Amino acid sequence: MRHLSRVLIGLVCCALSLSGEAQAQTVNKLFTEATKKLQLACEKNLEGSLEQDTAPDKHTLQVNIQACQSALTQTEKELGVDGQSPELANMLEYLALAYQHVENWQVAEPLYLRALALKTQLLGKEDAETAVSLNNLAVFYDAQDKLSLAIQYYKAASIVLNKTQGPADENTLTTLSNLAAVYERNNQPDEALALYLQDVARFDNQNSLEAVLSLNKLAAFYYNQNQDDKAEPLYLRA
Repeated sequence: MRHLSRVLIGLVCCALSLSGEAQAQTVNKLFTEATKKLQLACEKNLEGSLEQDTAPDKHTLQVNIQACQSALTQTEKELGVDGQSPELANMLEYLALAYQHVENWQVAEPLYLRALALKTQLLGKEDAETAVSLNNLAVFYDAQDKLSLAIQYYKAASIVLNKTQGPADENTLTTLSNLAAVYERNNQPDEALALYLQDVARFDNQNSLEAVLSLNKLAAFYYNQNQDDKAEPLYLRA
C-alpha cells in the first residue's frame, strides 16, 4: 500500500479473484496496458499543479480517458456481467481520477462508488485497499467543498487504516490530518482541535521535521481562530 496524500492516494493492484485463468490474464493485460498512460497522465497532472508548465493539457488527458474507457468496456465484455476483480476496481478509480482532473464530477462519482462497492464485496470492509477507496471518495468530495461527505469518508477511511496499518502509520496520520482540515473548514473547530492536539502529542517535544509541521498546523489553526496568544509560542517552538 502506497502512501496517501491530500490530492489522491496511490492505488495498489491486488490479487485477482476470477473464475478462470484466461479471464485473469485478460484483465491483467487490459488493466496494465489501458491504465499505464492514464496513470502517468494523472500523476503528471498532479505534479503540474505546482508547476503548470509540466501538466498535460486537457486534450491529452481526454485522449487517455477515451483509451481507458474503451479498455474498461472491453474488460467488462470479456468478464461478462458477473465478472469482478480488485483490478477492475483499480481501473475504475484511475478512470474516475482522470474525469476528476477534467472536472467531470458527475461521471467520476459513480465510478468511485462502484470501485468502493467492488472492493468492499471482494476484500471486505476492513481491508486496507478498501480504505484506499474510502479516502479517494473523501478527496473527491473535499475537492468540491462537499464537506459533510468528505468528513464521512475520511472518518471511515481512518477507522479502517487505524485497524489495519496502526495509529502511527503515515497513511493513518495523513487521513486524520486531512480530516482535521475539513473539520476546520466546516466550522467544527472543537473536532479539528482535538485531532491537531492528538498529532502534536505523539511527538513528545521531538525536533523532527514532522514535529515542526505538526506544530505549524496547530499554530495555523489557532491563528485562524483569532487566538494569536496561543499561535505565537507554537510558531516560535517550530
